[in-house]
Amino acid sequence: MFVLALGIIGWLQSRGGGTGLQGFNLGDQRVYIFNGYRADEVTWVGVVNFPRGRTARQERNDTRVSLGPGGEDLIRRRDGTLLPPASEPRLYFFDGDELTTFPIEMHEGDWLCIRKPEVGSYGEILERFRRFEKKPRTG
Repeated sequence: MFVLALGIIGWLQSRGGGTGLQGFNLGDQRVYIFNGYRADEVTWVGVVNFPRGRTARQERNDTRVSLGPGGEDLIRRRDGTLLPPASEPRLYFFDGDELTTFPIEMHEGDWLCIRKPEVGSYGEILERFRRFEKKPRTG
């Protein structure tokens, strides 16, 4: 995962953006939160979980959030295809293979509400991201 994160960081920084990665244990799971950003705007977030005890190789071979052959970020969609993150800022939350996704409006400073000591369960992470869900504008 560390090498994967460095590759993502280098690629995004070369485009004027960056990436973040945090990983932590939460109960019987290992959680990784990836994010892309440009300036202060979060451009995408990918959240994945693994049962604790998985090997580094098993985690690297996971395709939910991965690097493509050209170094581009790829997100596995519901139909199994691997595509770059959408152009609109978006959350990709995986609970195992189940994907929940919605548009977000989030800035780098907003990460403070999604920190491990304050999060009690994996589902609570999704609920915290709901604060940043971008609702459609009405009339």
